[in-house]
Order: sequence, then C-alpha cells, then structure tokens
Amino acid sequence: MTDLRLAVLPTLTGVALAAIAARLWYVQIARAESLKERATHSRIRTIPVPAPRGAILDRDGRKLADVRAELYVTVRPRLAADPEVRARLAGVLGMRLDRLLAKLDGGGRVVVQVGTPVAAASRIAERPDLFPGVEIASRALRHYPDEFSASHALGYVTFDPEAEEESGRSGLEAALDDRLKGRPGGRTIAVDARGRAVREFAATPARPGEPLATTLDADLQKLATRLFARRGYRGAAVALDPRTGEVLLSVSAPVYGQSLFAGGLSRAEWAAVTDHPGKPLLDRATGSAYAPGSTFKIVTALAADVHGGLDPSARVYCDGAFRLGRSRFGCLGRHGSVNLEEATAKSCNVYFATLGHRIGREAIVRTARALGLGTKPSTELGGETAGTLPDERWLARSRADGRWLPGDAINASIGQGAVSASAMQMAVVAATAATGGTIPTPHYV
Repeated sequence: MTDLRLAVLPTLTGVALAAIAARLWYVQIARAESLKERATHSRIRTIPVPAPRGAILDRDGRKLADVRAELYVTVRPRLAADPEVRARLAGVLGMRLDRLLAKLDGGGRVVVQVGTPVAAASRIAERPDLFPGVEIASRALRHYPDEFSASHALGYVTFDPEAEEESGRSGLEAALDDRLKGRPGGRTIAVDARGRAVREFAATPARPGEPLATTLDADLQKLATRLFARRGYRGAAVALDPRTGEVLLSVSAPVYGQSLFAGGLSRAEWAAVTDHPGKPLLDRATGSAYAPGSTFKIVTALAADVHGGLDPSARVYCDGAFRLGRSRFGCLGRHGSVNLEEATAKSCNVYFATLGHRIGREAIVRTARALGLGTKPSTELGGETAGTLPDERWLARSRADGRWLPGDAINASIGQGAVSASAMQMAVVAATAATGGTIPTPHYV
C-alpha cells in the first residue's frame, strides 16, 4: 500500500501542476488582451463636462436668458418607492406631496426640483439612509431674469439628467439650439476599487454656447405683457422696424413661465398645460390666424390704387351701412362724406366696402398675396401660419357648390369673411405701408 501511494502521489502532483500551468497560460496568454481591456475599463472613467448655454440678449444687450449655477434634486422612483421616503422628501423640499408624486410617475432618473435651497440639499446629503434613490447635484442651468414677457419668442429648454444636457424645445431656444448649446467636454480619470479618482489622464474643456443677440426690446416686451395681463385678453402684439424688418416686439397672451420646464414635466403636469383652455403654449403672434378686420383696409386701399386707379380725394357718403341687394354691411358709425384720409382715420366700412365692390375680390387677393398674406412668413422660429384668403383653394375647401357670392368682395375689403392673418403678417403689411412699398422680411436675430 505504501508503494502504491508513493507511485500515485507524484502522478497527482504532476496533474495538478499541469492544470495550474494550463490555467496560467489561458489567463496570461490566451485571454491576456481581453482581460487587460476589462481591467482598464474598470479603472478608467470618462466624466462628461457640460457646456453652459449661450446667453440670449435683447437689442440693447440686456439679458433675456442666461445660465446660473443651481442645485437640483433627482430621484430614481424604484429606489425611493417607500411612501414614507416620498413624504419625507416632499417635506424637506417644501413641495406638495401630490406634485412630487406626479413627477415620480415614470421610470428612470427624474428631476423633481431645480433651484433647491442649500439647507434642504444639506439635509438630504447628510442622511442618505433616509433618502434612498435621491441625489443632489449642481450645474449651470438656463435662467430667465423675466420668465414671462418673452416666453413664446425665446421658447424653453428641458434638462435631461441622464444625458446631463439641456435642449431647446420651442422658439429661438429650439431653432438655434446647436448654436446655443455649445460643445460638451470631458475628463478621463483613473479610479480605485471604491470609485475614487486617483489620476487624471486627459481633459477636454467644454466650449460654451455662443451668445445670441436678438432684435427684441425688453421694455416693449414687458409693457405689452403687462397690458394683456391687466385686461385678461388673449391675443398677440407684434412691432417691426419697417426699415429693416427687425422684430422689436412679439408677445402672445396668455403667457407661460419658462422655468416650468426646467426639470421636465410629468405626464400629468404636461397634460395640465396642454389642456388649459387658454392654450398658453400657443404662439398667437405667428402661429394663429385671425380676421384682421380694419387693419386689412390698408390692403384694400393699395389694391384700389394698383388695380382701380384710386383717387384719394374722391368722396363716399356713409349713412351707417353699405347695401348690396338685400344684404346690409354695417359701419362703425355714420361718417357722412369722407375721402381716403378721413375714412382711414374713422375706419369707415362703407368707404372701403365701396372700393372693394368696385375693384372686386381678385384684385384684393392679388394685392394681399403680394404683401405676403396667404403664405407663411419666414422667420427663425418656424411654425408660422399662412392664414387664408378668398382664393380658389379656399373656395374648393369651403363651399360645395363652388360659387362666389357678391358679398365676398365686400367682406374681404374690410378684413372679414374668408380673410385671416397672423399678427406678424399684418405687422409686415403696416411696415410696407410705412416705407411706401418696401416689403420687409421679419427676423429676430
């Protein structure tokens, strides 16, 4: 038996050594490259360095949009599913619990608050055991000194905490996002087993976004916004420099606060905004068409001058209504005998209806189209409306019998009926009249 053990032991030892040698060969030679790559990746981290967005300025260099260092709170809903944790977090952040729960109605990592006070952030950071899944971070985020008066023209941005970046979603913020967002940088570092940085290999600095100088006047924006709010009106106001087409003022009411979107909206919050009866996200200055009414009388006068040989001194008698067969088109008053200047000052429907009846619908449509009506104005924003004119396309879409009515020219002459236009389009018409015929191209930048 002793001899057998002496014979077997060297054999087993040789087999074991051969297995160890084979394993060493496999690890050190056969899989050397893949294991080296895995080890390198476990030690090397690339940390993104976000680029702050470029400032947006008004025509005098005043900041309409800037960036500001902000503390913000993110939550991973699955890790913070305990109702006690959520109630505790709402209390520390000073938020209503139902609002916090609405923001947590989704997956992934969500921003629940931007601009968190230092005291609240400290309480969360000091007791991570009480706030599982909750993180505090800081970075430069979009800030609006006045988040209401230019909200439609500028638009808004949203922040994606997973990608650590902001992106424009409407207005100039969206249209010129590539210019405003800059180029992110990054740091390549080595970390130890606990994830602590021990060495930096390379760093690429972030390139901030370019500043954007706009044509807007901050004082005019604030004034128009305040006047709309005082009256409770829905509508729009646009003002252009007629010489250049620069948009001095572009306000849509009701307004919305741009900070509302800073951390993104939950489904419930988004529904509340989009279902609001005032449609605050709609840019009525460029994206809605209305009956222009008496402002359209400029077009009628120009059409009569071009197509009908307008005599500005010729008089028309206004007794309070224009009559065509059995139809009666009322005026704003009884103006008596008026010429072009007096009819314009008094906005006399009878005078301009008389012009429209004489020159006809087609002359009015041709002149309106030459002034840019019926087509979308070309600005940096996009999303403009073309409005409508009483042309063949409108007739085919609106009337089954395909017939024009005698009153169509009368309605068109005073900006009613099938005529609709945006505030931006009518500002172009007014600017064209102011320059004596030079049609400006409206622009914000």
